[in-house]
Amino acid sequence: MGKIILCRAREAKQPLVVKDIGLKIYTLEELCYFIYNNIYFISIDFFDDDFNSFVEETGQKQLVQIIADLKSRNAGLAQIVVSVLKYVDYYSNEEIEQLSGVLGTLDSRNVYERLKARADTLLENKCYYGAVQNYAKIIEGTYDKSLSGLFYARVYHNMGVAHARMFLYKQSVPYFEEAYKIGQHEESLKCLMAAKRLAMGNNIIESDDASDQEAADKVAALIDQIYVQERNDNTDEQCKEAKEAWDALTDAQKELVEGENADPDYFGRDTGDASKDDPRNQDEIGENELLVVSFGTSFNDSRVADIKGIEDALAEEDDYDLLVMGRTQGKGCYCFVNGLLQAQLAKYQNNYPYIVVDNEAGMEHISRGVLPSMQTAILVSDCSRRGVQAVGRIAELIKECDMHPDTVGLIINRAPKGELNKGIQEEIANQGLTLLGVVPQDETVYEYDCEGRPTSTLPEDNPVKCNR
Repeated sequence: MGKIILCRAREAKQPLVVKDIGLKIYTLEELCYFIYNNIYFISIDFFDDDFNSFVEETGQKQLVQIIADLKSRNAGLAQIVVSVLKYVDYYSNEEIEQLSGVLGTLDSRNVYERLKARADTLLENKCYYGAVQNYAKIIEGTYDKSLSGLFYARVYHNMGVAHARMFLYKQSVPYFEEAYKIGQHEESLKCLMAAKRLAMGNNIIESDDASDQEAADKVAALIDQIYVQERNDNTDEQCKEAKEAWDALTDAQKELVEGENADPDYFGRDTGDASKDDPRNQDEIGENELLVVSFGTSFNDSRVADIKGIEDALAEEDDYDLLVMGRTQGKGCYCFVNGLLQAQLAKYQNNYPYIVVDNEAGMEHISRGVLPSMQTAILVSDCSRRGVQAVGRIAELIKECDMHPDTVGLIINRAPKGELNKGIQEEIANQGLTLLGVVPQDETVYEYDCEGRPTSTLPEDNPVKCNR
């Protein structure tokens, strides 16, 4: 569930708020983590009065004085950042040294390069208005000949993306046009064509007088919109809108659908009749044999090859079979691959007495209804309140999706000394979760992972095995 941050300093009652992205920081360790992973977001102005008040609340007035002394000597940003990281001692000297190469260039970097890095960070964090403001400073500034055309092409492209994600499609068009003019990148051209279509309106023309081609073009634009994107809060609604618009077309209109990724076959890509497939190992499954499924998806242009690939991916052993779905292959709508996965699992679940599914982190496969009916749901969290809260939300989603497993239980992983403190116990109770077990934090497990050794070969007296 992510990296565990061990906080040794006092937690501030009033957090430090990174206003541009709305992030709240409560401890010095969290502060160091943010600085280390968002170094281009940091400037001298970051270490202001609000920063000093936050540090004092954590009981580290000495750090405030250190930064004040550095500022009085006109120290650069790099020196201040290194001083903060070393004072808190959250990162090792080796890790700080790895950052030093970047830190050494901070004060000398072109102002436009720093603005772009900041804007890119805002865009990644879905702070689109802030990203637009920073990209605008570059676009409206004096042209810098020391920067490449590729640099400006990316600025214009990202500016278009920021507007498009705010549904300002008309405003995004000139930025995509300029990006393609400068860089001649196919991605900018695709975004330009989609933005032009979407600028005409997101709703399918319902008038009886609307031409078949106009209706088809509208659907093509909606399909292109869901095909080339990163998953976000609007993805499910966009997929629903595109599918409903497609279903509303006549057969003649469907044949006219043509876009960058849209075609008459887009919503016709299905898994076919699963009963016609030949499931592997159907007659040779042991009485207590498991099918273990590890989630992820892959997609290519051949449906036949995809289905055969799933069959071929089934590794058969004496006591268990293993089906591993690979990684995604680029951006796009995953309706097809999830439908394919759902059909295959429905087929296999009738051929095995037991199926164990290792679901990827998150809730997508649950909310999409990809998982077959389950008897037992085992939820895993790290030893943190936020992790337990996230698991609680997944448990609620299972209820909302009417899956109704017989048992829903929780396993806490990486617990210090294999024990839970009072706060975590209270949160488990608050979420209404049943604790099945606790797996202790163990150095040997860490070493095995670093060396690429399977944890199944741990010594029998290892605490992790003893707590099974």
